Amino acid sequence: MSSAALFDRLPRFVRFLACGGFAAAVNWASRFVWSMIMPFSLAVLAAYATGMVVAFILFREFVFERGSSDTSEQVRNFVIVNNVGMAATWALAN
Repeated sequence: MSSAALFDRLPRFVRFLACGGFAAAVNWASRFVWSMIMPFSLAVLAAYATGMVVAFILFREFVFERGSSDTSEQVRNFVIVNNVGMAATWALAN
């Protein structure tokens, strides 16, 4: 049995925490990389966006069931919801 199949057998809440934790780690770690090529406040925004991309892919693949809407609509809704968190993160970083 593949590791993805084993992961799919975990309760949804555990998969949500694992995917969210990994995306948060990507967000945090990528901020240091982004800081090498841009000012801190922009690096915070770029890192948040990087984490959002990772989170969307992981949640779509491992946590949430496929919806009837197309991917562009799912991305739009995901970005709208996460923009609130991005604004709060950016405000606290400044």
